[in-house]
Amino acid sequence: MKKIEVKRNFALDVTRALAITLVLTIHAFSFKASEGASVLQEGILCLAKMAVPLFLLLTGYLNSKKTVEDHYVKGKWKGCFRVLLAYIALGSLCYIGSVCMGREAGVIDYIKQTLAFKLTPYGWYVEMWVGLFFLTPFLNIIFNNLDKRSENFLLVSLLLLSSIALFVNRNGNTILPSFWMSLWPVTLYFLGAYLSHNPIQVRKRVLFVVLLVVALGEPLLNIIVHSKTYLYFWGGQDGIIYLISAFVVFAFILDKCKNIHLNDLYLGG
Repeated sequence: MKKIEVKRNFALDVTRALAITLVLTIHAFSFKASEGASVLQEGILCLAKMAVPLFLLLTGYLNSKKTVEDHYVKGKWKGCFRVLLAYIALGSLCYIGSVCMGREAGVIDYIKQTLAFKLTPYGWYVEMWVGLFFLTPFLNIIFNNLDKRSENFLLVSLLLLSSIALFVNRNGNTILPSFWMSLWPVTLYFLGAYLSHNPIQVRKRVLFVVLLVVALGEPLLNIIVHSKTYLYFWGGQDGIIYLISAFVVFAFILDKCKNIHLNDLYLGG
């Protein structure tokens, strides 16, 4: 039987590499709000906050076709164990490190930290991912049975309830309903699924303007306000600013790399 060659999507590898690089950049360029930093450092950090949104867009793009049968009949749900084992292994190293630095610890405390996904400061992502992993086939049932108009209505509703609400409901002010703000990972998942169904062309000038605004907008606003403490005008990585920038970057990469395949590169094509 002739083996069918499946070409690897180069755009997805570029996006993964970018997201991983941005995660490392966040740690390299982070600073305390009370101390501030240079405009260059602040701008780079603003751009780096696209990392988590990019990962979630990738998750939606790649998993939008998975079904209940894939997950629960064919046993693909077992794949979550690899992630959980990696979390426990790496988290345990972090926990041992904190103990060496003077933390009071014990078996009970270790178990509590493990179950609460607090073995590492970033265990929250694993906790979020596990829930999204098991919800994936059911989210797909919703999204894959919508027409184009209904997709748009769903996305607008989720944006208002999550990322936009997170951006405007700050400093003790509630402008939009805040109960559903934690849905932002689902919003990004659906946006990734949307791009898998509806390719979007992004012009270079649009990409440049978006990245320029994200990189320089917040630092310049801080110069204008001249506060003793750095103010995060763009909010966190779950807010609408970084969602938009990640969406534009991902759509741009998908469009520009759509005709490039790793198989061709290996063969010198």
